[in-house]
Amino acid sequence: MAVLRGKEVKERLFQAEGPRRLYVTPLLEPEQQIDDAAGAVDVRLGTTFVVGRRSGITAIDPLSLTGPAIAQMPAEASLAQNYESVYVPVGQSFVLHPRQYCLGSTLEYVKVPADLTAQVIGRSSWGRLGLIIATATIVHPGFSGVITLELTNLGEVPLVICPG
Repeated sequence: MAVLRGKEVKERLFQAEGPRRLYVTPLLEPEQQIDDAAGAVDVRLGTTFVVGRRSGITAIDPLSLTGPAIAQMPAEASLAQNYESVYVPVGQSFVLHPRQYCLGSTLEYVKVPADLTAQVIGRSSWGRLGLIIATATIVHPGFSGVITLELTNLGEVPLVICPG
C-alpha cells in the first residue's frame, strides 16, 4: 500500500473532483495543517466530550447491555444512563483528570474517497504529557463524518485540553 506525499494530499484536497476528492473541512490554516513531508493533515479537537458518570453507578456490566430489554431501548437512553455529553466552546478548556477516559471528536468533518484509507495518530508531544489518543486508527475508504477520539490521561496530574 502506498502512502500519499504532501503534494498528492494537496491535490486530493484542492484539485481533485468527484469520487477522488478528499474532504477535510474546515481547514483554517492549510499551510500549517498540511505536512508536506509526512503527507499528513493535522486535525483539531472538537467541542463535545462524552464522559462517564462517576456517581450513582456501581459498575457497567457489558453483559447486561444485551438481550431483549436493551434491544428495545434506544441507544441514546442506554448511553445516557452511564455517560453525559459536555459542550466546551472553542477558546475554553476541558480538564481531563488522571486516569479519566472520555470520547472526543475532530473539529473537522472528513470524507475519505473510496480509493484511500486514512490513519489517526496522536501527537507525541501530547503523549509525553500523558494524553493517549486512541481510536479505530484506520479510517476506512468511503468514511464521512467527524472522527471519534478516545482520550485518556495516563499522567499523574490533570491535563487542560482545548477545543480547536
